[in-house]
Amino acid sequence: MKRDLKYLTKEAYNFITLGCGSIAHFSIDGWRYHYRDLRDFLDFFLVKNEYGECIAKVSELDYWSVEDKEVIREIIATCSKYRDSIFSELEKEGRKQSVEVAKRLMNEEITLKQLVKSYADMQHGERRRCVAFSLLPTALPFKRQLT
Repeated sequence: MKRDLKYLTKEAYNFITLGCGSIAHFSIDGWRYHYRDLRDFLDFFLVKNEYGECIAKVSELDYWSVEDKEVIREIIATCSKYRDSIFSELEKEGRKQSVEVAKRLMNEEITLKQLVKSYADMQHGERRRCVAFSLLPTALPFKRQLT
């Protein structure tokens, strides 16, 4: 199974944005950028869409065709089946990244100042899923809080 949203087809994108309650984010690339972490995609179908609705519950409403309901049920079933392994795999990868950053800090290959600057230079979406920055204190010693 390909576990990367770069494989999301235009047809799937159209179905998700037109039929499942997702904002289009201007284009398929914008959508992939917003949902770049597969955990976000899984939560979209298993927890709530961008309008705060649980698709599993909403999929029973009459405004969806029988075919669309069937597709949505299959997506939800697949997401449910692979959720735990995907979350586990991505969390393991994130911990590995954090350990690598910690090693670089300990070996003085990078400084905390460089780490914080690289974080500040990132776009908001990049920061959102940058696991390595979990090493940083929650309140940085700056006037402006980084998010």
